[in-house]
Amino acid sequence: MNALFEILPLIVFFVVFKLKGIYIATGALMVITILQSIFIYFKFKKLTVMQIVTLVLVVAFGAVTLIFHDDIYMKFKPTALYWGFAVALEISWRTYKTNLAQKILKPMLEKSDIYINNSKIWLKTHHFCAAFFWALGLLNIIIAYRYSIDVWINVKVWVLPILSFIGIFSLAFWLNKHNEIKSDKEQSIE
Repeated sequence: MNALFEILPLIVFFVVFKLKGIYIATGALMVITILQSIFIYFKFKKLTVMQIVTLVLVVAFGAVTLIFHDDIYMKFKPTALYWGFAVALEISWRTYKTNLAQKILKPMLEKSDIYINNSKIWLKTHHFCAAFFWALGLLNIIIAYRYSIDVWINVKVWVLPILSFIGIFSLAFWLNKHNEIKSDKEQSIE
């Protein structure tokens, strides 16, 4: 999926907020997220877990925001998403001894010729991902409760995505450093 299409709801939310305020922006976000999900479903015949979770959270928190006419509910949505991921990672590891980060990332990495079969590396990846999601959720809550809606919108639209990109890039760089295929190739060259 094209990156611009993926962030379209965020762009719409930001622009409508600047023009019409948080409640109209919340309604616009709900509508564009629903339309985007319908489009993706008809084009690919499925939605990913991430797309479903995002859709449910946007509609649920958006509806509560509009019903109670209180923006704090919408402000909590990013934290609910980030902490939901952190909880899923922790439950999968602590309860089922399943490294969810490995389960999700390994197939994607192998498509990029990155192969990691070291359980210690995967455990560190799990801990990094969980800590990263806890931290993003906490940052969102701090901004939501301590600063104005304008500051929160700017952090949500600009800072959180940039931090997410930095986290993903750092993780990819670190995993590539531990690429076992690369290590085998380097050894055969020597």
